[in-house]
Order: sequence, then C-alpha cells, then structure tokens
Amino acid sequence: LNYGILLTKIYGFIIQKLSPDMPLQLASETLLRMFRARVHHHRQGQIVHNLSRAVDIDARLSRLEERSRHMQINDESLCDSCNARLGTKLFAMYPDDTVVCYKCYRRQGESVSVSGRNFKEDILIKPGWLVSR
Repeated sequence: LNYGILLTKIYGFIIQKLSPDMPLQLASETLLRMFRARVHHHRQGQIVHNLSRAVDIDARLSRLEERSRHMQINDESLCDSCNARLGTKLFAMYPDDTVVCYKCYRRQGESVSVSGRNFKEDILIKPGWLVSR
C-alpha cells in the first residue's frame, strides 16, 4: 500500500482549499493536527473493536464452560422436587444446579426450578459470566 497516494486522496481536497498565500508553517500545523486527529479516531475505533471482541470471547467461554458442566448421577441420586431415585431415569438440570426427574421437569416447565425461581424473569448470573476486564 502506497501511503503517499492514500494521503493524497484523503487530504488532496484540503490542500486544494488552502490559500496559496497561507504560510507553510501554518498549513503544516493544520495538516498535522488533522492527521493526528484521524489517527486518534482510528485507534479509538480499534480499542472499541478489540474490547467488544474481548467481551464476545468472554461470553463464548462462559457458555462453553456452562455447557461442559458435569453432574454425577448414580443410583442414590434423588430428584430435588419429588425425591424419587433418578437411577436410570431421564433427568434435567437447571442453571441453579438443581436436578429433577423428567416427570417433574415436564410439570414445572423449562424455566422454573424446584426453588420456584423463574429463569426467564429472574435471570441467573454466575460470577464467571461477568467480564472482569
């Protein structure tokens, strides 16, 4: 990329607008201020873009960690709602780590846990989900 050509295209119209009797020192100071402002604006845009990327990556990591949560269920595990043994039954796990059998899950719905917490209305935020930057 030839920056001379790029600068000519960007600032060519400004140079044409400068009066021929304007002192060179004043013209160079004006162009320098404009160039610095342009570079500053560009770098601010890069900062905003990279911060946005960091937040997105952090959110993706939190979702990945949440999806890879493990819960050990054995023959002794009980449903947190009806206290039935889970054993080989189907079960569901809510975001607040409560585990219920599939029958209770169907009865309560996917958004309300045993504790009565409605995850659609009362959104659960875990510490790992917050951006700490």
